[in-house]
Amino acid sequence: MANDEIKEQAALYALGALSQLEARSFEAHLRDGCTVCQAELAAFENVVGVIGLDPDEVSPPPGLRNKLMSQISSDPREQKSITPLERTQPTTRVPERQGGFGGMRWFPWAVAASLALVAVVSFLAWQRADERVGSLTTEARQLELAVAARSKEQNEINKVLLTPGATRIDLAGLSGHPSARGVVYVDPQDKKWVVDTDLPPAPAGKEYQLWFLAPGPVSAGMIKTDASGHGFSIVNVPANVGQIAAAAITLEPEGGSQTPTNPIYVLGKTS
Repeated sequence: MANDEIKEQAALYALGALSQLEARSFEAHLRDGCTVCQAELAAFENVVGVIGLDPDEVSPPPGLRNKLMSQISSDPREQKSITPLERTQPTTRVPERQGGFGGMRWFPWAVAASLALVAVVSFLAWQRADERVGSLTTEARQLELAVAARSKEQNEINKVLLTPGATRIDLAGLSGHPSARGVVYVDPQDKKWVVDTDLPPAPAGKEYQLWFLAPGPVSAGMIKTDASGHGFSIVNVPANVGQIAAAAITLEPEGGSQTPTNPIYVLGKTS
């Protein structure tokens, strides 16, 4: 399908408004066999062809000028206005304007073609501006949702931090994943962890999984991440898990694993 850029280039080419470099580039593109551009150009050329229609210029009949000059010479009133000196001087032929006012016959059509070009460019510019407004509106909505989500996460973190005896576990990226990081906020009263992470975006078919190391690995559930790799999760700590020495996050097949199957991305000790 023809996009706005293709339509604009085809319109400008048909009107002869492209620079020489742009025109050569567009012609090369047409020679490559782009049927969409060829169709768009053909449509605009038809419009320009209609705009440029003009009746053929009509030349005056042969001998009309000589007859006219003869009549002027034979008119006594004209003879009185010619001095002897002027009669002795050679007549200087005034170049006649080709076709009378026909030399200017292109002017209305040039104006029409210019107006057509302005109309086409203005329409395409309006269309692009409308698309940009729609795109900005979508981005603003996405940003609003992201801010609301982060605000909700911060509220959950604040609840834990206000709990007596609350602690935190800093998760640091291991070798090969230096940008990965995370923090676990431990609520000892409600026996839960609030996990806030920033990890590389998970590839298709993969998910991050949180592990209690007590001392062997016990699954604490999956960590869902967004397109940027940010993840947030609230995990209940089982009563029979024992003393937790550390927390770790690995990248596992979608749905999780019984035991870790991939290298550890982040790791943090409880004390």
